[in-house]
Amino acid sequence: MSLLDFTANRRAFLNPPRARPWPYPPRTTVGTPNIVLIVADDLGYGDLSCYGSSIYTPNVDQMAQEGVRFTQFNSASPVCSPSRAGWMTGRYPTRVGIPAC
Repeated sequence: MSLLDFTANRRAFLNPPRARPWPYPPRTTVGTPNIVLIVADDLGYGDLSCYGSSIYTPNVDQMAQEGVRFTQFNSASPVCSPSRAGWMTGRYPTRVGIPAC
């Protein structure tokens, strides 16, 4: 195998053929759920009044009343940057180069 063959194969791999257009009409968005994910730094389970805290949080309470409240969750790290890296990549934060400081 020559260097020219490798280059041609690599270029073919990096530039795949264009996909055909989707033959079906797009789905309608009527009735699909809207999801809002709020990631807050240093916010504990008992820091919101909808979970029993004495701190007044009316806007979050309204969202909790109108939507779904989750009571069990896990985090990749207790601090900001590693937990966000774990959430965004789906990997342990140290594996993407963001250790817990």
